Amino acid sequence: MLSLHRLAGDIFERGRSFFQFKIKICAVFVFKNVEAAFKTTSTERWKTARVFARVVTRTESTA
Repeated sequence: MLSLHRLAGDIFERGRSFFQFKIKICAVFVFKNVEAAFKTTSTERWKTARVFARVVTRTESTA
């Protein structure tokens, strides 16, 4: 028969590995979302910069 101390230690070790696995899955999911957000942001910045460059170019050509 297993002692309660050893049984509690086994449960603790398994529980710890379960939470580490869960944290890794969440971290991967968050990083994928961040990557998607940066792609969207860079596209929006490019569009904004392109519009701004057109405005500046028109202003300089008419000045």
